[in-house]
Amino acid sequence: MLLLAITFIGDLLWLFYRVPHWWSSEMGKVQAGLHNFVILCSFANFILKLIVLGTLATVKQEDLKNAAGALQNQV
Repeated sequence: MLLLAITFIGDLLWLFYRVPHWWSSEMGKVQAGLHNFVILCSFANFILKLIVLGTLATVKQEDLKNAAGALQNQV
């Protein structure tokens, strides 16, 4: 969960830095479709991490351990 939180913060900082740079006039002509696709994927990744962190914050640790144990027993 710690690694997920750290990468969440990294994604947020990346979006704050790169999105305005890519949408600037100097980068407007350089592979605009690719840049927009990367921005869309980054935003989707950011939202997904937000949902996962919110879910993990609301689930009890005991329930997570039980679910992980059940998954290990199935394999």
